[in-house]
Amino acid sequence: MDRRDIEYQTRLCEKIYTNNNIWNSDWLNFNIDETLIVDNEKLNSLTHIITEEEVDKFFTDY
Repeated sequence: MDRRDIEYQTRLCEKIYTNNNIWNSDWLNFNIDETLIVDNEKLNSLTHIITEEEVDKFFTDY
């Protein structure tokens, strides 16, 4: 089931869909490049289906 049509409302999830800031870093004396947080090229290369093997790792590794 492809659920990429759902847009979640958390700041981190919104970063994927928009160019919002994840946090306010105005008080710092340097800039944080938030574009480095989400790798859009990698995100676009992901498959729509999570394999059974990938899901099983959560049950066997923990």
